[in-house]
Amino acid sequence: MLKKMLFIGLTACSSVAFDSKANIPEFSGKDICSTKEYNQLDIIISKHKDILPLINLLKFHAESNQFKEAIKCIDKAIKIATKKVKNKSDKSKILTFLFIIRALNNLSLKNYKPAIKDCTNALKHDKDKACAYYLKAIAYLKLNKPATALSYIKTAAKKGSRHAKYIVKQNPEMYKYIDEAEEK
Repeated sequence: MLKKMLFIGLTACSSVAFDSKANIPEFSGKDICSTKEYNQLDIIISKHKDILPLINLLKFHAESNQFKEAIKCIDKAIKIATKKVKNKSDKSKILTFLFIIRALNNLSLKNYKPAIKDCTNALKHDKDKACAYYLKAIAYLKLNKPATALSYIKTAAKKGSRHAKYIVKQNPEMYKYIDEAEEK
């Protein structure tokens, strides 16, 4: 259930983020979490009966390309998780997931600044989440801030994002521009 919902959200994001002719690897649920993390997240969410219906509704809205409605579900789930999930580790995992999914929905709606904020919030809970850096890079690129985008691509590649690694591999001169941008 969770994997399918993520795939739908990520597919929507990839269609916004990339030219389909660019031959960039398809963005999938594995770019957000490992299989082990998915399984843990499924278990954690299933323990919280007040969040689970929102996740199901979110899935429906994402499948229907109703991104605004999906964001409303995510907003409610974030409020509930913040107030009711007592275990810090569980809360952190749920919130990281929700912020990343909301970032994907915001990217699909071309709401780039809110997507950046969502990625920043996800990184507060998991500073090693490569996909959050990568999605942040996409948003900055869409806001016509290539130097900032390149910096996040570099970080995403270091953290293990296969998309960022692919982009850097295809454009090795990119590091020169990243380093020059960081010096300014």
